[in-house]
Amino acid sequence: MKIRHLSMLLLLLHFDSALACAACGCMLSKDWQIQGMGSGPGATIGITYDYVDQNQLRSGGGRLPGFSLPNAQEVEMRTRTSFETLVGDYQGKDWGVNLQVPYLERDHLTYPQGATSLDSSKSGSFGDARILGRYSGFSGDGDSGIFFGLKLPTGPTGFAFSSGAPLDPSLQPGTGSTDLLLGAFHSGQIDSLRLSWFTQGILEHAVSTRNAYRPGDSLNLNAGIKYGKFGQRITPMLQVNYVRRIADSGANATPLITGGELAYLAPGLSVRLGKGTSAYAFFQVPVYQYVQGIQLTPTHILSLGVMHSF
Repeated sequence: MKIRHLSMLLLLLHFDSALACAACGCMLSKDWQIQGMGSGPGATIGITYDYVDQNQLRSGGGRLPGFSLPNAQEVEMRTRTSFETLVGDYQGKDWGVNLQVPYLERDHLTYPQGATSLDSSKSGSFGDARILGRYSGFSGDGDSGIFFGLKLPTGPTGFAFSSGAPLDPSLQPGTGSTDLLLGAFHSGQIDSLRLSWFTQGILEHAVSTRNAYRPGDSLNLNAGIKYGKFGQRITPMLQVNYVRRIADSGANATPLITGGELAYLAPGLSVRLGKGTSAYAFFQVPVYQYVQGIQLTPTHILSLGVMHSF
């Protein structure tokens, strides 16, 4: 099976996983819905949109029924984030390269440690860009491969709360770190059932940091299927997404409210709009959530995208 565009989110999903709070971003693999758009080398451009509304307070593996004020640690009340990401991709015979440039808009409400009144923040900025190379020449049909790249510290880190206090590093548009990205993928198909499938995993590790802040390492695992009975016009899809994030570290980090494990089930649909152009939609729902300390998690995540292949 051709893997021409195993790319829209080979870098983990993107842009979001760089944020070390357990549920700050979307763990969806967005490359799967555009496999099969073309069978030869070429370029793809696209834009993706993800909306994450973290409104469920959790501690460990359960929902937090309540808390008392003043609190012994910061307690976040709500975080709404939208990600719009421009994506460019080029695929040769065996080698490919992918570039992603995200723009983040985030509203955040929290009770600071020891406080009895809410503090808020609002940020909007380009985030950390990612560049990723991939190699799929291990077999003639390109169904297995590796990818490697960097997350670059292009996003700002100087946003503050309305009170003037510095915004938590894990909630800034950028992490200030350069991260190494390493991963692998494999895919196949079951012709008798008209099913195609994929698996992929990626590890992210900060190799250069600043501002006494190191985002925690993350491991993202994804698996998915798509059903080809309806041809290329309409394609139902289903993904399982898992991420484990280690707590942040450093003098300016908040390790007590970062890190955790999350698993999501994500049904989706891809629609071919015309020659070389497709759109997709996914709706992620949590099936397992475990966070360190007290953190906000979403009840669902919405992901949309449009891309064109040349």
